[in-house]
Amino acid sequence: MGSLFIDEYTQVTPNPYLQAIEDRRCDTSDTLVTYCIQERFHGLPVAGLAIPRTTLPVFALYFDVPLEAARSTLMARLGKDFRQSHASLLGAEPELVRDPADAFASILICTKHD
Repeated sequence: MGSLFIDEYTQVTPNPYLQAIEDRRCDTSDTLVTYCIQERFHGLPVAGLAIPRTTLPVFALYFDVPLEAARSTLMARLGKDFRQSHASLLGAEPELVRDPADAFASILICTKHD
């Protein structure tokens, strides 16, 4: 995940992309910073990006499409549907889930492997 984080102490990021979208920060919690963005990821519309502001190793892309549509697109583009697996439970690969806040959206959750 490289420099996709907010430094816990300085509250700034070394990442040029995150610096460029700082004005799109739309939520900050104790553990995550969320950006409201309009980007594309392998053909899927991305409405949000969540990154850690602590050592919590969680990253998320929020898609503006339902779970099965996102799963189908990712399978066609990447050859993987990102269902829950042993590897995703270990944090070794991402998992695609339904957005609990919006039944017509989905989230690709990535955890950093230690």
